[in-house]
Amino acid sequence: MLHAADGPRAEQVYREAYVAASSVPDHAQAFYNGINYAFMSLALREHAEEVKAIAADVVKHTFIANTDRWARVTQGEAYLYLGQPAAAILAYCEALKSDWKPRELDSIKRQAVWAARLMNDPGSEKELEALFDGGGLCLR
Repeated sequence: MLHAADGPRAEQVYREAYVAASSVPDHAQAFYNGINYAFMSLALREHAEEVKAIAADVVKHTFIANTDRWARVTQGEAYLYLGQPAAAILAYCEALKSDWKPRELDSIKRQAVWAARLMNDPGSEKELEALFDGGGLCLR
């Protein structure tokens, strides 16, 4: 059963893990926890400026840990938070070149669409839906 405190608690856990991974540094864990912290912050508190700062730092971690197959996915989401939808779509196109399980693709799509929705960007939301449903403009 979900409780009202679950969201803020998740945000706190992601923030703490993000800070810890950034200080080690463990770039893959930093970008994973950082992007989830950004998502929770935006969903719960609508702190767009704080989310932009987190997203900018997350992008740096993804470039350092660029061999991690989740790096491009995370860049896509971070670019949505940074207000750079064209860069986001490009990152997702690159990410889709990897071999993903159907469950992973569904998770990536849902997160991308929710990120665009939280950013109040219906154009990107529609483009992401098309991209993940096979009607996007990615060159494979």
